[in-house]
Amino acid sequence: MEGYEFDEREMRKKRLRQASRLKWLRKNPRAMHFFLFRLLANKTVALASMNIRTKLDMPQFHVHAPDVVMSPQNTGKINNKGEINFQDLDINLQDLDLNFPPPKCEQANGLDFSRVTNTDVIPDVMEKIIDVILNMHQSTREADQAITEVMRAWANASNQFPRAFSWLDKNNEEQCLWVWEQMRKKYISIDTKPISCEQRYHFIIAIFDNWKGWSDEQLGYLKENKRRKDGKFISYGLGGTSTLSHKEILLEELSKAWEQKSRRKKIKDTHPSLKLNKLYQKRLGQIAESKSMTLDETLKFLIDNELSRLSMLKPV
Repeated sequence: MEGYEFDEREMRKKRLRQASRLKWLRKNPRAMHFFLFRLLANKTVALASMNIRTKLDMPQFHVHAPDVVMSPQNTGKINNKGEINFQDLDINLQDLDLNFPPPKCEQANGLDFSRVTNTDVIPDVMEKIIDVILNMHQSTREADQAITEVMRAWANASNQFPRAFSWLDKNNEEQCLWVWEQMRKKYISIDTKPISCEQRYHFIIAIFDNWKGWSDEQLGYLKENKRRKDGKFISYGLGGTSTLSHKEILLEELSKAWEQKSRRKKIKDTHPSLKLNKLYQKRLGQIAESKSMTLDETLKFLIDNELSRLSMLKPV
């Protein structure tokens, strides 16, 4: 009982220490969510590596023919410890089926949390950050080293795009949902579900900050979809280009698409009181879109221009 209480006290001390060291994150939501996603991604990699080592340390022997007799001659590849030396075998480790499902294509490259439990929803981001750090790193030195590495990555990401998604409103649910869905369609999504509009906003930016760009497989799927071939991220032929280029193109694509969507909605919501047939409604809409005006503003503009022209034609 005393040992259990001691462990509890030690764990509380560790949590308080990490909470104190990372308290600055609460004042910087973008950095806080970056930390969360980077740590979860790192944990996935660590768990996958551990799983590989575990499977390779547990050889399974399958005798396919009943007349095969185990002898020193045909078991020479096995050492005295009952382990297999894979360097002595004619096997490519990449060909081994270790029961690791590949990341889903729509999963944002570099943001696979599938091996980390309790990530369906994350109500308290700061608490989750501390949990991941303490679960992954037993010693204070290892935890500090992991935090330092994430801080370097954060500094690099924030310096590259200091105003990423500056046009995105964390209180605009329609806009945040639209961006979330567009990123999913472009294979930049995660399985974790936001619990609020504001968290969705922070998740969008954290995904972007940690994203490694489209994989070759994802680019292949995108190129096959004819509906997306007019986008820059396809027409520029991104195979082999840098993560930075992918991010720049993504931001430009999303920003322009939202601007166009908003402009069309504004035009649609402001029908003039004058009734026109469908043909002239369409023509008026085309003029309005070309001038970034509403239909009502466009009608007034055309009338004013025509009146101005007529007044100039009147004899003096």
